[in-house]
Amino acid sequence: VENESYAELIPNQDITIKNGVKPARLLLLEGEPIPEKVAARGPFVMNTETEILEAIRDYQRTWFGGWPWERNDHVNPLTAGRFSQYSDGTVEYPKAKTD
Repeated sequence: VENESYAELIPNQDITIKNGVKPARLLLLEGEPIPEKVAARGPFVMNTETEILEAIRDYQRTWFGGWPWERNDHVNPLTAGRFSQYSDGTVEYPKAKTD
């Protein structure tokens, strides 16, 4: 499997995962299918196209209840690293890895 790609596995078959010469990380997700329709457009995922259009209208009208920046395309500088900022102003940074 190439870098930044995915593979869909067959549930009842064993697999062998072997890494190459470089260190690698694997994210394995598993779940049961749900009997629901899925409609998606950009970042919006709902069950129907009607719900998608409603979500887009809600976003355009309210920015999902508030957005603390002047622009809707806000990005942080690459030098900011990973962090979470909460509505009360609290900022959290992930703990440094020790491995």
